[in-house]
Amino acid sequence: MSQHQGEITVITTLKNKTKPPHPKLAISIVTLIAIALLNMIPFDTVDASFNAPRIGIDISGPLGASGSPEGVWSDGSTIWVVDNANDKLVAYSLSSGDHLADKTIELHSANGKPRGIWSDTVTMWVSDWDDTKLYAYNLDNGNRQANKDIDLAGSNDGPRGITGQYDAILVVDKDDSYVYAYSQHDGSRRRDVEFNLHGSNDHPWGVWIGHGHAWVSDLNDDMLYGYNMFSGDHVSKHDMRLQRSNLDARGIWSDGETMWVVDQQDHYLYGIYYWQFRHTDDEIDVSAVDTPGGIWTDGDTMWVVDGGVSPNRKLLAYRLSDGARQSGKDTVLNSANDDPRGIWSDGTHVWVSDGDVHKIFAYKLGDDSGDTYPAKQLETSSELNSPKGIWSDGDVMWITASGAARLYAYSMTYLDARFQWDIKL
Repeated sequence: MSQHQGEITVITTLKNKTKPPHPKLAISIVTLIAIALLNMIPFDTVDASFNAPRIGIDISGPLGASGSPEGVWSDGSTIWVVDNANDKLVAYSLSSGDHLADKTIELHSANGKPRGIWSDTVTMWVSDWDDTKLYAYNLDNGNRQANKDIDLAGSNDGPRGITGQYDAILVVDKDDSYVYAYSQHDGSRRRDVEFNLHGSNDHPWGVWIGHGHAWVSDLNDDMLYGYNMFSGDHVSKHDMRLQRSNLDARGIWSDGETMWVVDQQDHYLYGIYYWQFRHTDDEIDVSAVDTPGGIWTDGDTMWVVDGGVSPNRKLLAYRLSDGARQSGKDTVLNSANDDPRGIWSDGTHVWVSDGDVHKIFAYKLGDDSGDTYPAKQLETSSELNSPKGIWSDGDVMWITASGAARLYAYSMTYLDARFQWDIKL
């Protein structure tokens, strides 16, 4: 798995540190400016070893020195953190980090070793290290709802983090390196969404599901392991590196943009923006392309414009999963389409712009004849000089052009009718 990350220059956090002192010696104006800027930034806002953007909530105050944070869950405005040492779910404002004492939930005495939490926004379920049971509470008032408790399988005796989706509650088992699943309605096993964890993910703790994937934290690794939720396969390109200081990762929860990670040792909630671009090992060798241009994929195959010397102008096809050439899916371009730039396809036909003519050519995707489909081609207006990038939602096609500070819009139904509401840039 690649560990390269996107570049970020300044990283914000809610922690405050002592500002560096001003130097007493005479120094240059440039140095003075640099120090002035540094004085505006707390020292721990820059972590040279990790350059993914982050935010955070200091949860040490309400927990106290004896607190032991574990699981985490939020409804989008309030975020609850399990305090294992004091048997409660401590509440904070997700936006400000303020302690919300009135929303704190006191746990039942039998629920004495709480670990993971998850809620459907009505009931809050809490796992317990000593019991093969998920304890249920009313989220609004914190009252016990024993009738909604879920009994876990006998082998699921090392429960840690929990999460829910697809009408199931998933429970990480630290001892088995396995994710069990149960029906939210009657507690029955949901083996169809259970999965084994990767061999390296051998000290699992928190779990969260979203966008068809699951992420599982690990006490021994500074990362969250990514899995395909439908197959259970480990997907290394979805693994997420954590901050260097986030060494004791426990529960995790996300709103779909920020992943929140409990750190027990730091008494801190780390937040990382995980939909960041990062370099991976999934590169495709396109050395066969003489002059690469636009790209488009259907999710399985990637087509790359080759604007090289005729008759080699074509859309070369590659398998997305491993980068292998799929020459049988190449699309040969017409000789008139001699300066191909952008491409877009609806999965059956493919449209290719041309930098030399006022036209968007249309082809059958994967056709090696070079024949065009005149009825589906787009004759652009004369003011649209040298069309380049194109994209469509299936109804409207937008086109960029040289020297034009706008996106031109055309109806895909009436390809000769340009909309009057082009987007000005």
